Amino acid sequence: PAQDGAAERVAHQPDFELGANAVIRGRSAVIGLAAGQVTRRSRDAVNLPRNGETATIERQRLTAALFKVRERLATEAGGPHGAIAAAHRELLDDPALIEAAEADITGGRSAEWAWNAACVGQAELLAALSDARMAERAADMRDIAAQILAALAGRSGVSGLSALPAGSIVLADEVLPSEMA
Repeated sequence: PAQDGAAERVAHQPDFELGANAVIRGRSAVIGLAAGQVTRRSRDAVNLPRNGETATIERQRLTAALFKVRERLATEAGGPHGAIAAAHRELLDDPALIEAAEADITGGRSAEWAWNAACVGQAELLAALSDARMAERAADMRDIAAQILAALAGRSGVSGLSALPAGSIVLADEVLPSEMA
């Protein structure tokens, strides 16, 4: 994220006209050939308010968002993607993550800014690890950041791939774990 709190987004325009045949190279999530409707997924730019109301109000907002997401994840834990929900719930209970966010809130930052900063900081640490399995947990940190930001904005969660038309071929820089559910 940019220093002013706005998440950066670079628009990637296709190098071909709509309806034209094209070869698109990238890393595939699934081995094989695919033919179908291409759907491009990108993260929308998010303008995070840098400063909040009072520390008490921002702490209450963060606590309410954490509660809302924990409740949803507890419900999802019994479903087909329960392992993802359970792992995300554990991350939400990380005292160091919550303490980092609360420190920023005490410093006058909004709940959105504070939570995002705590998650981005942790994601950067994880991504830098030499253990590939642990480095992959950075995506989980970005995922729980997005889920809490959605809750703070009054949305129910991150929209997943199930909302796309059947047979879609997804082009994305990253698909978060909860988007697979």
